[in-house]
Amino acid sequence: MEKGDGMKRIFAGVITAFLCMVAIAQDADVSTRKGDQAVKASETVQADTTKPGLALCFAPGTSDEVVQQAYANAAEEDLGFFRLGTRWSTTSLNGGGLGLGDPTIITWSIVPDGTMIQGFAGEPAAPSNLTAWLNTVYPGGPSEWMPIFDAIFANWSTFGGLTYVFEPSDDGAVFPDSPGQAGVRGDVRISAHFIDGNSNILAYNFFPDTGDMVIDSADNFYNNTSQNSLGMRNVLSHEHGHGMGFSHVCPVQQTKLMEPFVSFAFDGPQHDDLLAVNRGYGDPNEHNDTFGDATSIGELTEAGFVYDGTLSIDDTSDQDFYEFTISSQHLVTLNATPIGFEYLEGPQVGGNCTPGTLFNSEDNIDLAIEILDSDGTTVLESADNTGPAGSETITEADLPAGTYFIRVFPAAGNEVQLYGFDLSLVEVAIPCLYFDLITAWNNPNGVSCLGANLTIQDIIQAVIDGQVSWPSP
Repeated sequence: MEKGDGMKRIFAGVITAFLCMVAIAQDADVSTRKGDQAVKASETVQADTTKPGLALCFAPGTSDEVVQQAYANAAEEDLGFFRLGTRWSTTSLNGGGLGLGDPTIITWSIVPDGTMIQGFAGEPAAPSNLTAWLNTVYPGGPSEWMPIFDAIFANWSTFGGLTYVFEPSDDGAVFPDSPGQAGVRGDVRISAHFIDGNSNILAYNFFPDTGDMVIDSADNFYNNTSQNSLGMRNVLSHEHGHGMGFSHVCPVQQTKLMEPFVSFAFDGPQHDDLLAVNRGYGDPNEHNDTFGDATSIGELTEAGFVYDGTLSIDDTSDQDFYEFTISSQHLVTLNATPIGFEYLEGPQVGGNCTPGTLFNSEDNIDLAIEILDSDGTTVLESADNTGPAGSETITEADLPAGTYFIRVFPAAGNEVQLYGFDLSLVEVAIPCLYFDLITAWNNPNGVSCLGANLTIQDIIQAVIDGQVSWPSP
């Protein structure tokens, strides 16, 4: 994986248990549909710009000569950024104009049984039978299998700036060339029919702005419902990854959801997948790019605060604002830490997984931090001292009671950087008023201040130690 100009990526197909070889035809408009992703088979794509790129799937055992000739007739695309190619630019609820890092609302619907689905992976055209098929796998009917789809979409939304809305209507319009329309059909439409039976292809999926999915309803792979249907959830979550614009990532180590082979070693998106969704759609708090849209932390206590969730700076123009309050004077320490590690990462090229190159996801961006006053613009404290992969710390900023903002932003770099932050605070011990000082002066036994018995010597020493400013009458 190279940096600077972005990660070099190639849209690829989806496979599960067998060899998969993929190339994607060059499309006239790379901002629209990019082709569909097939699970568990060799595939290539015909150069047909009149419809979404069409995948041709080869059974295991197809000769190298036939496969290579097919690849020679297809064009690979260098689309950059963490196996992320074209993301959604238009959805039914957002409208158009969506770009890199923008949070996105995606609606989804179930294609009604009987809707004709063409043979996009070489299978015969056949009507969708998703509901009837899943009702045989899950005897409880939709109340048993719909939560599987809910869980898949909820999982993706946990890690990125994505909101999913189930669209209960689907008018059975032409598949897949019918854009989402509120009250009519979803942006992402899910169907099923016979593809190739057991093994080989499990499902395939179109890229944005189509995102539609076709599942092989004749494959007994899905009869394994153990671990809360982990096999189905990982396959369909992988497929929807393509539906968000993510292509395959190599090598196959069972550490990334978007590897070309399905795995039971984990549940849902993993670290590399989080980089892709955050690069494309921002983190779950987007848009918090201004103090007016800051993510509220609430009132801080001596217990401090650790942000528990996925946070990211997704490019050079992104910045994250957080708002907090303190009820009395405190010394506040803020620490922001990049999250990442070294691992092998590379593209799938011509259907073959590359060995990858060593990639450190911890040093994509040099983080910087600020504590801002209640106006959201006045910088009270800042830190930008360590460079990429280094934590930044503001130590014991002396803040009176009030509302403040945190700003996390890139000092350098134009990739995506996951990060976390925490706050710790210590109450300033002796904020005594002037009349307490007079009382203490006149009372050698000391006075009660914030639950402690303090003498004038205690208060003077606190001023010397910098714990409190000498009050004025």
